[in-house]
Amino acid sequence: MDITPCFSFNYNGKPFDLSGVKVENTGYGRRFALEDGLTLELHIDEYEKYNAIGWTVWLENTSDTESGLISDIL
Repeated sequence: MDITPCFSFNYNGKPFDLSGVKVENTGYGRRFALEDGLTLELHIDEYEKYNAIGWTVWLENTSDTESGLISDIL
């Protein structure tokens, strides 16, 4: 199953963009790491019996400084 979840939010007043973001496949989905320490963990669950997927996005600041403002999460 080709899984392309869609999520969006504003970061520091601008729409989040994957340009320049380090993307890593993990055992549970994908990890997106921004240079300033903001990390998004995308957990993907496949339900093949129902031809469906579910996903959860976790946001974490992995740096010692405050992250930018996150708003309008969809």
